Amino acid sequence: MTSRERTLALGFVSILVAGGTLLAALKLKAWKQSVDDAEYELSLLRTETEELMSQKDLWIKRADWIGGKQPAFTTRRDADTELNKIIQDSMTTRNVEVIQNQPSDPTELPGLFAATTMVQGRADFISTMGWIYDLQQPGSFISIPSIAITPNDEDTAKVNVSLVLQKWYRKTDS
Repeated sequence: MTSRERTLALGFVSILVAGGTLLAALKLKAWKQSVDDAEYELSLLRTETEELMSQKDLWIKRADWIGGKQPAFTTRRDADTELNKIIQDSMTTRNVEVIQNQPSDPTELPGLFAATTMVQGRADFISTMGWIYDLQQPGSFISIPSIAITPNDEDTAKVNVSLVLQKWYRKTDS
């Protein structure tokens, strides 16, 4: 081998080694970034877990309160009847005129059942807001998944309210 061939071979090997080193450095950088990302995610998960564990007693108290206060589900008919009575009584108390009160399909979740009703009413704004406030007290277990309040075209002192009400019950193991 001549000196030129040796120099050429040495240059070629040097380029291969430099290229291999560059590729290895890029792979190592990508691996390090993935390890750093995993470490960051793990530290977030640990922080979240520690925070939730520090609130454990609060959530146990809330679960006990709900278990003791939330009514047990008996039958769909009873649940619909009770929700309808609550709606009628509260609308009468707040002077909200019933336009439509239509029971709809219930909502079921694991361990929970909700009697569902679509209600439309009409009243002045203050009475309407008071009625909605009365319905959503914590001990009533009533939720409002959708609501629309619009001005009344016939009587500008009143508003129309259209909402879906759900009264939640816990399912018993029987």
